[in-house]
This record gives sequence, structure tokens and C-alpha cells, in this order.
Amino acid sequence: MQDYLFLSSFVIMLIAFALSYTLTAVAYRSGRGATILIGFIFLLMTAVFLLTGFATRLVVWQNICGLCAGVSFWIFFGEILGTLQTQFKVTTGVRIGYTNIPLLIVLGVLIWLVMAKTEIINNYTILQFINAVYFIWVFQVILLFFYHSPLLGGEIVPEGEKKPAIKVWSKGRITAVVLVAAIYILAVIPMIIYLTMTTGSAGVKIATGFWAVIILWSALLEIPKKLWSGRKP
Repeated sequence: MQDYLFLSSFVIMLIAFALSYTLTAVAYRSGRGATILIGFIFLLMTAVFLLTGFATRLVVWQNICGLCAGVSFWIFFGEILGTLQTQFKVTTGVRIGYTNIPLLIVLGVLIWLVMAKTEIINNYTILQFINAVYFIWVFQVILLFFYHSPLLGGEIVPEGEKKPAIKVWSKGRITAVVLVAAIYILAVIPMIIYLTMTTGSAGVKIATGFWAVIILWSALLEIPKKLWSGRKP
């Protein structure tokens, strides 16, 4: 596994995303009770992955467990609590949207200051947990900005409606979203591959596998799904 850190991380994260997507989709269709139950399961999985990462002495698995814990926590926090608030009218206080941008900027600066200027956080599991939660949040908000921001003009698909966006959006908004997907595939993915090939850090190689998954997931699944079926990211 040491010789294939990027590929191993990519495959594990792809499976994690696919399973998470499938379980949450089934829960949402089953109703509020099932959604709450699956939320508690993902919260429990977060704790299990964190404890496993803390317990193992293998650096590779410390990193992988941190990423899995971050994905599990995001599903609980960003997906389940957010859906309960918007779709099932359960007050959770969580609302993921492009209005989160100022908060993400502040959090990004704080994370950078803590990691770059101090050695307070030096546990691989915690570092990858933060990496997973923060970047999933960032890329989700990027999509939501292009989906709903009034700055791009024209009509939008109201939150909760499953109307194909291509039938509602202005040509400008459609072009902007397609351009984002193109940039992800043609510019960001090559940068990730370059970083993978040039870094000597096991943690960075594992992180790049995760970043590649969320980039490709956004460009090849979420954006086409929004355009043609109208489902939310």
C-alpha cells in the first residue's frame, strides 16, 4: 500500500462517497425517522474512525481513518442535519449554502495559521479529519454559489425542487457551471496529479487521492445531475 498511496486513498474515498450517497438517498426517501437514524449511524462512525486512527501506529491508516471520519462527520453535519432542516422542517440550525463563504474564509485562515505557524495539531488523524470536513464543505458551497447566487442573474431552481436546471437557468449561469466543471477536470486534476508525483509526504499523497475524488465527484456527477435531473448537490 505504501507504493500506491494516491490510488489506495482514491479508491477508498470513492467507495466511502458512493456508500454515503446511497445510504443517505435511501434514508431521505424513507422519511424523517430513517434520516435521523442514519444521521446517528454516521456520527457513531465518525467516533469509531477517530478512535481507530488514534489507536493504530501505522501512519497510512492514521491518515485514512482521519479522512473516513471527516467524510462521516460531514454526512452527519452537512447532509443529514442540513436536509432535516430544509426538507423535513426539523430545526437543526444547520444550513449549508453560498452564504457560508465568509465563515469558510475565516475558518480557512484560522486553520492555516494554526497549521503553518504552530505545531498544536500534529496528529495525522486530526489533520486529515479537518482536511476532509473543510474541503467537502468548500466544494459544496462553490457549487451552491453557482446554483443559487443572484450575481449570475436569471431564474434559479428553488431549494427543494427537483426541476432540471437546464430548463430554468439563464445561458450565463449554465455556461458558468459548465466552465467550473471544465476547470476542475482540465486544470485542478492535473495540479493534483503533479503534486502527487512530486511530494514525498505520505499524508499529502493520501490527501490528494481524497481531493481527486471530490473534484471528479463534483464535475462528473453533481453538476450533470443538477443540470439534467435537478437534484441537489
